Amino acid sequence: MNMYIIIILIYLAGLTIMNFWKSRQVKSQDDMMLAGRQIPTMKMVFTLICTWIGSGTFISGAEFAAKAGWSAMWQVAGVGVGIVIIYFLAGKIRTFGQYTVGDILEVRYGPVARVVGAFAILISFTTIVSYQFKAGGYILNVITDGDITTQQGVFFACLFVTVLTMIGGMVAIANTDLPNGIVILSALVISTPLVIMEVAGSGLFRYLPLKEFNNLVATAPDTLAYALPETHRAIFNPTFTYNPTLKILAMGISTMLLLLGVQSLYQKFYSARNAKEARKAAGIWVFGTLIIEAVAVIMAIFGTAYFANKLFVNPPAFDHAEVILRAAREILPPAVGVLLLGAATVVVISTGMNYLLSPTTTLIRDIIQRFFGKKEKQEAEMAQEGDRRNWPLLIAAGGLVVLFFLPWFKLSGASYPGYAVGSFLSTSGYLGSAFLSWIFQILVFLIPIAGLLVIVLAVMRRKTEVVALISGLLPFVALIFILFNSSQVLDQLGIGVYLAMVAGLTVVIYRTSIQLDSEKRTVLLQKFLIVLVGVFAYLMATQMRSVMENALFAYTIYGVAITPVLIAALAWKRVTKAAGLASIISATLVTIALKLAGSFWPSIMKPAGDPNADPFGIPILYPALAVSLLALFIITPLTKKPSKEVLAKLFPEEKAEETT
Repeated sequence: MNMYIIIILIYLAGLTIMNFWKSRQVKSQDDMMLAGRQIPTMKMVFTLICTWIGSGTFISGAEFAAKAGWSAMWQVAGVGVGIVIIYFLAGKIRTFGQYTVGDILEVRYGPVARVVGAFAILISFTTIVSYQFKAGGYILNVITDGDITTQQGVFFACLFVTVLTMIGGMVAIANTDLPNGIVILSALVISTPLVIMEVAGSGLFRYLPLKEFNNLVATAPDTLAYALPETHRAIFNPTFTYNPTLKILAMGISTMLLLLGVQSLYQKFYSARNAKEARKAAGIWVFGTLIIEAVAVIMAIFGTAYFANKLFVNPPAFDHAEVILRAAREILPPAVGVLLLGAATVVVISTGMNYLLSPTTTLIRDIIQRFFGKKEKQEAEMAQEGDRRNWPLLIAAGGLVVLFFLPWFKLSGASYPGYAVGSFLSTSGYLGSAFLSWIFQILVFLIPIAGLLVIVLAVMRRKTEVVALISGLLPFVALIFILFNSSQVLDQLGIGVYLAMVAGLTVVIYRTSIQLDSEKRTVLLQKFLIVLVGVFAYLMATQMRSVMENALFAYTIYGVAITPVLIAALAWKRVTKAAGLASIISATLVTIALKLAGSFWPSIMKPAGDPNADPFGIPILYPALAVSLLALFIITPLTKKPSKEVLAKLFPEEKAEETT
């Protein structure tokens, strides 16, 4: 085990211990979702930095810079514009002081807008979490010199981020973000000048005409070190994708739109002590974020020149998305390199935690509490009166039994090959001890037996608490067994293992929460949803081809469906319910339809056959954003103005004027 992984593991262990300690503060919904609304200014600054600076900067941004060169600065420009606008909205957001952007959407546009908005948030944020996991896989692969495969790294990143988020929610995130933010800012500010000096100071760095560069790629790739094609210093790199100008601007615009409306940032503003501190923190955050975004692009470009003989050949020695990580490992001195790799690691953790908590908050607040709150209350009263109906428990236990056997079979269209699980489990000695291995095998085979026993006891109206807890926890024992084996085994066991863990957790939570008060039940339910969303994000990460393209899709669907109506709700008194609702629904449908268009109508994709191509060569952002804005601006003047009561909730001055 090398020095890099040892130091990073020590740091991660420290974060874990701190979060277990801080998780004792989580007593209510406010604690879980908003850290009790008590985050002070400086902690707020660094948690804002960590909310925004994620693998989108270290991995997706690096991939963009490696492929587009200085054109990637358009993405930094998008961040700058968005961050300045949101600075002026920070105080208003904190004054409104709810939990999610869905609260704002419903006030202005009604409950349907809240539901459709929740759908868009769930899709975009799960996608964002998935490429944090993918980034974690890259990082662990690089720092261990390939001893941990990228696929194994993705799984370990998923496990660590999900567990930390589940432990303490926003309390854990806010306390984790303080040291993480300091590490991120320090690492990039120190590392970038050193990378520039190594590459530019070598005397070998040069820009070559594109034809000459391509000739070297074909005939003498070793001579490409310290070189970039001349197109990499263009304002719009003419070789970047099918329609470079539109694509590059789409990266900047989509980034700006995400930042303007991203729920994770709004949750942080809700978590501030008051509106004044929220705005003060946002002002400091502007400078820290712009510095980090800019120096990350600069480092990626110079790193691309250093590794040109490995990146521009076919096939490349490693993914473009890894260029900053490779710079930390191969260009920088070890002491600085470990700091930068540590920063990349904590970026994945912090951003993954933020974007994992946010959609689960949406599910709780915007769906479950908003539309099923009364039903939940009635069920709790029935449970207190001795009602023994256990349908949720029966379904979960049945799912546990079925899903346990799923990996034993190769399903039609399954992405995993199927595996003789019985043969795998019968092989002793995996854990270094035949006896210990045998014990684990017995526990694994107890999973379906315990699940069936829960069903039998529930049907017989007998107590199921102890057996349900055991059966629900057994899949996690199986996970421990699996983790001692190769990544190949993880792949072969397939999705059934993960779904069995979700079903097991459902059993545990149902039996545990039935006698708790509503606040504690909400916290427990959100912890379950964190695991569920984490599992789906992991499965998305295993199928991902380009972090940059997945980031663009996530930014687009959120930026066109949520941000325009959200900004209109906060800044435009005239916007109406009908206009906002039409905008959200039409933008969401157009984005998803165009994203799926290549599967049904491949001939319209440019370039043809590219899974990351755009319909007719036009990035999805433009038609989707046009539909969103047209709905707002055309329908608003044709429909009735919002009432003073509605406006007073977001524009307190309206209420004051009415009183005077």
